Amino acid sequence: MRRAIWAALMLPAAAMAQEQLREATPAEQKAFEAFYRAHYPSGPVPQVQAHRKRGGVAWRLSASMDAPPQRAVLPLCRMTRTLFEREDKTWQELERKLLLTWIHHTPQCGAPPPAPVELRTELPELDILRLLQQQAEILKSARLLMAGNTSCAPMRSRNFHLSALEQAPDRLPLLVFDNDIGGTARISVRKTRADLTAWNVYCRQ
Repeated sequence: MRRAIWAALMLPAAAMAQEQLREATPAEQKAFEAFYRAHYPSGPVPQVQAHRKRGGVAWRLSASMDAPPQRAVLPLCRMTRTLFEREDKTWQELERKLLLTWIHHTPQCGAPPPAPVELRTELPELDILRLLQQQAEILKSARLLMAGNTSCAPMRSRNFHLSALEQAPDRLPLLVFDNDIGGTARISVRKTRADLTAWNVYCRQ
């Protein structure tokens, strides 16, 4: 359940076709507002989102609250996102916080883009910056690896969107790409002189 909530709150536009969305009813928003105000007396109340898998029956309700963005090493920005979900008709704040990052070329970070990248492990800021800057080249080199991988070959030509940065079991940096039909490619990266090169790829449809 909670994995579904996190995925929905990080959903890129290309994957929206996999989910059905609707506006929260006034009663649903009011119930969340009562819960939220008991914990956060001031500030605007986040908007509740209702979503379910296409063809599904039960609607899931969730909301999120963003902390002010912070400047990391230029031009990198970081932000913490707090998640809320309704489960068994009761709202709760999730323990896990999302740490998000993106590139913004002005002194102040401002609002995050529609689909910032989730940081699922601690990485040096300069490494994060290089991974974000070179994501297109890394994906391009990974498509060559996909051709020889039975789980990756069918999605080799799909459109991908970078959703998260992790660390592979061998401790290499790992980029998580979601495609436009709900699949995922996880690409580990090795440094080659000044460049970053796709080292291994793991896919799931």
